[in-house]
Amino acid sequence: MKNEVSVQHSASGLTRRQFMSTVVLAILSPWLALLPQKAGAVVPVKILPSKAAWPHLDPWLWKWLRASRTPVLDTLDPVVEFMIGAVLNQQPIEFKYWGGSEPGQLRRVTPSLVFQIEGRGPMYLAGYCHARQQQRIFQVEKMEFEQFKHWIIE
Repeated sequence: MKNEVSVQHSASGLTRRQFMSTVVLAILSPWLALLPQKAGAVVPVKILPSKAAWPHLDPWLWKWLRASRTPVLDTLDPVVEFMIGAVLNQQPIEFKYWGGSEPGQLRRVTPSLVFQIEGRGPMYLAGYCHARQQQRIFQVEKMEFEQFKHWIIE
């Protein structure tokens, strides 16, 4: 099993973790500045560099990174409503995530935003992942909450 920290991205020279941290911070920076801050908290702000500075990115990823994020503030879905409440109350949530490098891993996340890309398509949850100790983005469809496991949503 490869150590994730030592795997280098061939084009950029960054480790996978450094690369993902940069991508997530670039996406979340505008939203993090809007959140109420605890006393003494510092919000990291990074500006996404120009395409010329990131020539190794696939065009689809570059487009996804630059697309506008539309916050989801109201929904009829009880799971998404639960996540929005956690964002507003800054409460950590736990779920199994069936995506990423370790499908089925239990995640504890302090959410910061529920959003859609350009107001359509799948929903995402952005927040601080306590397991990875960094900001991450999770696709809502790949999340499993124990308290909603037996619900049938029509």
